[in-house]
Amino acid sequence: MDNLRLWHKFLQTIKSEIAPDQFKAYFLKTLLKSVQEDKIILTVPSAFILETLNRDYKKLIEEIFEKILGKTVFVEFAVKEFEEGTKDSQEAFFQPQQPQYSSLNPKYTLENFVVGPSNNLAYAAAEAVVQNPGISYNLW
Repeated sequence: MDNLRLWHKFLQTIKSEIAPDQFKAYFLKTLLKSVQEDKIILTVPSAFILETLNRDYKKLIEEIFEKILGKTVFVEFAVKEFEEGTKDSQEAFFQPQQPQYSSLNPKYTLENFVVGPSNNLAYAAAEAVVQNPGISYNLW
């Protein structure tokens, strides 16, 4: 049995064993990476799902694969983004991306803001936020 058919058969079986919301949350984005002699490697989209599957579903997963394959297998999980990522892609992940364009109108700046008695407080607040981003007027 090829990996694709094995994975589809596994998904059909486990879908009837667990709640639909749990199936969607933990198994829809999980993929079968490889099948070796007695080891199956599944890739998952996040460390959270890896921990949850390892803690709550590993025994059930191994039992289902054992039923399908007719032999005892051990299941391992790997986080997809770390497993497939190269050093360059990981470095790019941590680099903040510069916006290609800005939807802000360049003529609306603090330098062009006309201060008067009715908006004096708004101007002072805006300047304080610009000088100390994330500190001044940060209510949350």
